[in-house]
Order: sequence, then C-alpha cells, then structure tokens
Amino acid sequence: MSDSTISGNSNIVIQDVTDSVITVTVNGGELQKIQNSLEELKGWMENKKVQTIQTADKIINIANINEANFGAIVGKKAFNVLLTRKLIEAIQVYSPAAKKFLEGTVINSPDWETESRFSDLAKSIIGYSFVGVLGIQIRKLMAIGKEDLTETKQRNYLENCLITAKRALQLLCFAYVSRLWDSKKEKPFTLSAEAFKTLKYFFEATFELNISEYLQLFKTLVAVFETNQISPPFSEINTLSESLLVDSAFTKACSKLKTISELLDKTQESIDNCFEAETELTVILETLSFLASYKMVSIKSIDYEAPRTTKPRFLHKYAVLGIDSKANINSEKINYAESPINTDAILLYKGRYEESINLFPFIIDINALAFEEGVKICFYTSQDLNDESLNYFSLESGKVQNIIFKNTLNSTVDINEIMLDTTKFISLKIDTAITLFQDAKKMILDLQDIDD
Repeated sequence: MSDSTISGNSNIVIQDVTDSVITVTVNGGELQKIQNSLEELKGWMENKKVQTIQTADKIINIANINEANFGAIVGKKAFNVLLTRKLIEAIQVYSPAAKKFLEGTVINSPDWETESRFSDLAKSIIGYSFVGVLGIQIRKLMAIGKEDLTETKQRNYLENCLITAKRALQLLCFAYVSRLWDSKKEKPFTLSAEAFKTLKYFFEATFELNISEYLQLFKTLVAVFETNQISPPFSEINTLSESLLVDSAFTKACSKLKTISELLDKTQESIDNCFEAETELTVILETLSFLASYKMVSIKSIDYEAPRTTKPRFLHKYAVLGIDSKANINSEKINYAESPINTDAILLYKGRYEESINLFPFIIDINALAFEEGVKICFYTSQDLNDESLNYFSLESGKVQNIIFKNTLNSTVDINEIMLDTTKFISLKIDTAITLFQDAKKMILDLQDIDD
C-alpha cells in the first residue's frame, strides 16, 4: 500500500515493536516501519494526516500520546521495569543476594532492568527476599507483567498492585494489633476516644477496609504505641515514622492507589493507570523494604518426645511461608527444639522463629486448622453482617471464606469425644480462632469496662 492511500480515516495498527522499530499496517495492508521514538511516531502520523493508532484492542488518539504513556502504548515500556529496579536497590541492605546481584550487573550493564536475562533474576530475588506472603504476591505481579497486553492483563495488573499494597499495610497493622494485645495484658492503659473508635471499626467492620482506612489504622496504632511507650513490632519503624506518617510520598502513594481502585470499580481504568499503580506501589514497597529482612512460618503441629535415656524435646512441624531461592513455595519443614511454641500460629520474625510476633488469628492457615497438608493462608477482612462469624480472604483462591463459631467445647460435650472425632476437633480449632479474635477485641478495647 502506498503512502498516498493513507488518510485520516485509515486504520493504523501496531503489529510489532523492537528497540529500534515500530512496525504498523495501514488498513490491513503491507507492513510499514517507523523509528521507535515518540517524536518519529507523531511526526509520521501528522505527515500522513491520521489521528488514531491501534495497539492490541485499544484505539488511541495522537493527542493523547505523550512521554509518560508512549512506552506503554507501543509496548516498549515493559511492566515492572521501574518496580524491579527500585526494589532490588532498596532491599540490598537486607538481602545479600540483591547486593551481590547489583555488584555484578550495574557496572557492566547500567540499564540491566531492560534486559530480561538480568531483570528476570532480579525479579526472582525480590520475590524470595520479601517476607512470606508478600513475596508470593509480588511474584504474581511480576508474572502478570510478562503477559501479552490485553484488557484482561491491564485489569489483573491493577488489581494485583492494589492487593499487594493492601497486604503490606495489613501485615503492618496485624503485627501492631497483635503486639498491642500482648502489651495490654502486661501493662493496662486506656485508649483515647479517637483510637478506640478506629480500632473498634477494625474489629467490627462488615466490609473490608480499603487502603486509606488501613493507613489510618496504622497511623492510629503508631500513635498509641508512642503515647504508651510500647516497643513497636518492627524496630525499623522508629527511623521511618516521618516517611510513613507525615504528608509523605508513602501516604500520597496510598491515596493515589485508592483513587485508582475507584476507577477500577467503575471500569474506567486505562493502561496509564497500570504504570501509575506500579509507580505508587514501588514507593510503598521501597519504604517498607525492611520487610525483606523478616520471615513468616505457619506452625502446623507440635509433638512432644521424652525418651527414657535422652533429653525431652519438641517436634515442630511448620511451613516456611513465601518463596525460597530455589523457587519452592511454602515449603514444609521439621525442627527439634527444647521448648514448645504456640500451635495454630502464624509467626513473623527475624533470626529465630522462637522469638516472633504471632499474627494468629488475624492471619490464619486454614489447612493447619483442618489437619491438611500444604498451606492455605487467609487474611482477616471483616465481621459478617448477620452474626459474629469472621470473613477471611484466601490468598490461594482469591475468595472470601467465612468461619463460624460452633461452640464445639461446651458443658454437654466430653473433651475426649472431641479429640477422637476429627470433624469435631477441626470445629474446635476454628472456634479457637474466633474466640482469640474476640479476646483480642475485648482486651484492646477494654470492653469489660466500656458499654459496647
């Protein structure tokens, strides 16, 4: 097809993109090549008097193409490029693998994030360096970024950016709530009216909190800890309080992600939002890069052994949550120890898991409660609208799972009967999760002294 046949009504479709050339067809005809740059593309379109160009299933007006979205439109700008570069640099303080990677690549290839042989390894390191379930979520995001550009990919990418940010905030909040629960047992104090209101909403909300609400909960918890001189669950928070809580890039990123979430709810999202979401998620994870120094385990079971001629010991069966350097996910292990540890526990720790924060029942492993192999991690989201049962979001299925209190252990039931009946024993363990949740609520909110 000759240039003379091109008109303002022509259908210009991007067929292929390389580092140097954009290949298009005009009205389904022969291929034409344009130098891969915004200036060249705009100049070519203006010269041919065409106003729109199609990429994948989207038709874009030339007036809406700018430096910010050009790479995304032509496919030159890959998903997760910014995220990968910034995070590997941020976690090198906490991850020897990240530090070694940067020392070996930056000198020889300063733009390594654009080369898959380097960036794929960096993405793997980021995935197994970030704590537990957060690392798995980041890995999902990296995988979506590699898919062909479609509206489905665009939506999935946005959803997973938002989920990753929310899980990071939840992890912070759950760790603080758990530590606050333990602290109030040892040293009672009274919450301010505002703190009481925010925490009561967390325990009783019938819809899952959004990103902004989790941020407000986190700010409230930090203030409670500072006011009552409680040591935070993360020692790094002391040096990050300003960047986390003031009018900072972190808080602005949370606000922008909430706005993107609203666009997604209205199906008004665009490809530009994908890169905006990546940018804001990068800010959040950079700020929380210290989470690359933490680990998580799910305690599956504890057995006690006391041989006649040797020292008694405990057999801990647990699952290491997250990804290891060999790409194993949630691998199960066994450890002989001289002391017991909480059962049905999700432990967050640095160093040894025996010195940890127990996130149960805010995060639970349904499979551990049901005596099943493997891991099914669920995050608490809300209280059921109709009763006091609890809703949890399953990271595995992506669906909400409701757990109900059945009062399995009551005055009419023999504990031996429960222990010998697997179904009843599972119900007892689920009851325990709900009971502990209510105990945490009562202790933190002082409900024995306050008219609820």
